[in-house]
Amino acid sequence: MRFSPGVGALVAGVAAASLTAVPQPARGHGHHTTVAEISFRPERQTLEVSLLVTDDDLRRALHEDGPLDDRRLAAWLRSSFKVEGPQGSLPMRWVGREESRRGHWLHFEIHDVRTLTGTTLNHEVLLATEPFAFHTVKLLRPGVRPLVSTLDGTHRRLHLGAASPPASLSRNVKDHQETPGD
Repeated sequence: MRFSPGVGALVAGVAAASLTAVPQPARGHGHHTTVAEISFRPERQTLEVSLLVTDDDLRRALHEDGPLDDRRLAAWLRSSFKVEGPQGSLPMRWVGREESRRGHWLHFEIHDVRTLTGTTLNHEVLLATEPFAFHTVKLLRPGVRPLVSTLDGTHRRLHLGAASPPASLSRNVKDHQETPGD
């Protein structure tokens, strides 16, 4: 999956704003962010998701110091990255993970996505351990410009079928390419 440099700039800007706008408790680092790229594949009725989480944040969320267990990761994602369609909660299938210098890329799919209309993402990754975490979500839809939104502890839900979320939470970016292994 490929990411645009605009996503990295957006994450850096949100993280910088969070450090000045909200008092942070003392931690190893003052900002906690995730980046998700979601590709809608209507022909397969699937959302393909790649989620980047730093190693420190992932281990803190899982209370894990040793080797990461994919089954445990998948269960954690099922409880913290939920997608609901008009017919209710949608099933998730774990695909795998890869490590990069930026953290862990978690790859999974959401199935039975017949349409994005009425489909909602409830993104609570890290919020149990990092209530001030910020999440950047890039939604790729066929024939439509990518939509980039920022979610946080207050704004956890994203309506995937909306033309755009509230102006204060989103912006469209040009689709420059970056590889997830960076």
